[in-house]
Amino acid sequence: MHKINVLIDNKRYWIKEFPSLENFTRIQMKKFFSEIKLLSSVKLELTILFTSGKRVKELNKKFRNKNTDTDVLSFPSMSKDFYKSRIKLKELYLGDIALSYDYIKKKSVNFNLYTREMMAHGFLHLIGYDHNNKKNYSIMIKTSKGINILFN
Repeated sequence: MHKINVLIDNKRYWIKEFPSLENFTRIQMKKFFSEIKLLSSVKLELTILFTSGKRVKELNKKFRNKNTDTDVLSFPSMSKDFYKSRIKLKELYLGDIALSYDYIKKKSVNFNLYTREMMAHGFLHLIGYDHNNKKNYSIMIKTSKGINILFN
């Protein structure tokens, strides 16, 4: 059984916009897990933090040396290369995702949809995807669109 840790700071803001956020997050992450064939036999765990723009800015400064808020931050537990070969572990902590309420609220017309897209985006970073060049960006966007179909 996979484990999804959901932490919600500023709960009243998040729940106001997305009342079923915690339950939805657990269900969707389990769907994501089932779609990643490379990880099909591994017991997976991750943590998702739904927090404020201020907190995301602090995390961004501390870990990426960028003094700015952003929509989503991902902190993978393994290197990108780890996912290029067969995974022989029985259990794997994928890492952490942090989403900024303020950034998502400011940027989005549809709060729930944008939050869902950023969850998928953050998840892909945890499993080795990146968008550091045009080729990787194209691959990540294509995969992200496929994952976002799971939301429907």
